[in-house]
Amino acid sequence: MICALKSKNVISSKVFIDILLEFDLDTNFYYKSPKLIDLHDNFELYEYFKNGIINRPIVNRSKCAEFKLLLALDQSIRNACREINSNYYRICGNEIRALDSLILLKLKLHLKENGVPSDRSLCLINSSSTPAYVGIIKHSMQWGKNDLDSILLESINNYKIHPLLYSDLKDYYRESYLKIDPVYGLSYNVKLGDRLFIFPAKDNAEIDKNRASIFLDSIAEYNRKVVFQYKNPEYFLIYPRLLPTLDAGVEMEKELAEQWKEFEVHR
Repeated sequence: MICALKSKNVISSKVFIDILLEFDLDTNFYYKSPKLIDLHDNFELYEYFKNGIINRPIVNRSKCAEFKLLLALDQSIRNACREINSNYYRICGNEIRALDSLILLKLKLHLKENGVPSDRSLCLINSSSTPAYVGIIKHSMQWGKNDLDSILLESINNYKIHPLLYSDLKDYYRESYLKIDPVYGLSYNVKLGDRLFIFPAKDNAEIDKNRASIFLDSIAEYNRKVVFQYKNPEYFLIYPRLLPTLDAGVEMEKELAEQWKEFEVHR
């Protein structure tokens, strides 16, 4: 769509707008997306897009609603307990764990019966979005549960989940709960505030072998994409949320930046 807009091709742009409108767009999407700045400047396309949103037929978005509900439940208890105490896991840990278990069970039953939904089914429209179930699974991993690993791994072959999302979940579980080294190498990239640091992997050959098994490129190629996206934030080559950002406070960030200075990537 961006190419069509850049080329001033109104007919092609309208075709892409029609495709875009098939998704469950936030009504503010047009205003929020910096990538559509050219559309902002074209009154005819602006009117076409706006009228398309207003006049589009109501569609059954049951899958969207179901997964949004699960995520809302996941967040509700955390938000409520946070209002009582910022250290909400300390005061609500047992309650959070119980609700997480119920949500995971419902998610597991849904995925076993229907398979992993495609991005389109979940109303995702760009590479910076992550499915609602990713957050739910990560929260369940905090309690040592990784019940959906085999289902997600199988879904890679069915093009239902991006290998990067799966590798992020797998490495997160290994590092956060099992306290062992990652197998796909995503955590070797870290953002400290707005600064990027890339650390050398312990065993590139083994990591590359693991990555190839789920159709990912080498860790070196992945790092090149990370650096390119960091230097050119208007492009999305990877999911931005796969770059963990540490919020350690001003003094701690200064200390870490000094320790990691040889690994910093400069814009």
